Amino acid sequence: SYIRNNKSKMIKNRIHAFNNDDALGHLDTIGIVNLLKSGQVSAKEIIEASINRAEKINPHIKAIAFENYSRAIQEVSKKSDGYFGGIPLFFKDMTNVKGNPVTFGSEAFKGAKPSKIDDTITQQILSMGFINMGMSTMPEMGFICSTEFPNIQQNTANPWNPEYTAGGSSGGAAALVAAGVVSIAHSADGGGSTRIPASCCGLVGLKPTRGRLLKSKVFEVQPVEIAIDGVETRSVRDTAYFYYEAEKYYH
Repeated sequence: SYIRNNKSKMIKNRIHAFNNDDALGHLDTIGIVNLLKSGQVSAKEIIEASINRAEKINPHIKAIAFENYSRAIQEVSKKSDGYFGGIPLFFKDMTNVKGNPVTFGSEAFKGAKPSKIDDTITQQILSMGFINMGMSTMPEMGFICSTEFPNIQQNTANPWNPEYTAGGSSGGAAALVAAGVVSIAHSADGGGSTRIPASCCGLVGLKPTRGRLLKSKVFEVQPVEIAIDGVETRSVRDTAYFYYEAEKYYH
């Protein structure tokens, strides 16, 4: 009875942008890629749908640290040879992405200037054709397992039930994917920061073997090599294709 009542409450309180009236529909990333490659939708329509969803949903889940929509529209007009060309993606607020400020979820970095360079992992991800939509929220320095901001800003909410946590530290990434704003989002994991939010939000969150992706500059200074980048997705095939395509970019 408790489980049944709790499930009913979660469905009733759920916040999401899924619908059949835009280019994203209810599809996972590979489903959207197939539509793009068949010409049934354009990359611009995909980005515009994602922006509209973000503007509708983010006031309720507070998962976006910085939005870069105008640049996304400009970028999508350029031809991309990557497998994921035209797919929108948010980066976690700890990775240098040219044009995006990085705050590590901390008030200490509030007002940070936009990055002038792309991190190594950013270059690898963008090489696949993803379009930078901005930065997703994370708790201060990624130190806790829920994306909360005591006395600073509103916490990032779980789209399944805003009374619950989206997990952490990649909570913003997971919330955006679970809410249907994007189908895939960059994450990073040391002690569970990809896996915990995935579990909280009903997603796929794999922490890959170290060395599977290029090393972020952020992780070059860690005393023990434990953290690695990754993605939050809604399907196993999305995660599998992401790592398969990432292998094609190594410098």
